[in-house]
Amino acid sequence: MSLEDLICRIECEEHIFKLARHLDNHEFEENKKCYTPDAMVFSNTGKSGTRVQDMSVETMAAQSSGYKPRLITSITVTPLGSGKAKVFCYCTIKRDVFPSTEWHFDMVKTGTGWLCSGQRVAIVERHEGELAEYARKMEAAKAAKS
Repeated sequence: MSLEDLICRIECEEHIFKLARHLDNHEFEENKKCYTPDAMVFSNTGKSGTRVQDMSVETMAAQSSGYKPRLITSITVTPLGSGKAKVFCYCTIKRDVFPSTEWHFDMVKTGTGWLCSGQRVAIVERHEGELAEYARKMEAAKAAKS
């Protein structure tokens, strides 16, 4: 492993921790700065991807309330050379609120450091049907608000 690869790994890990910390602290504008202007976030819930810069701070706050703290574990950084890397980690939050997730990032090195150029969030089911159960809870919560 080269020194360049080691530096890439350390800087990408620090970036992911910073991103999660901004979410935990409800610093959503700062969180958006962790992504490139064209970065998209996708999930395995069947919804289409969303451009991070188009996410409203109000939506981010509503989606993020009650999730603190996010526990980021098992970070694996794969340097790809030419200022690119892939990052994988687990993100665990309060289990009664939301299932654990896998976070997959595409990273690019910019003049100001590493940024996420794309993210895929994969919800990890502990048991069959947990994702459907979560979707029902979310729909019930939406209905209760309206």
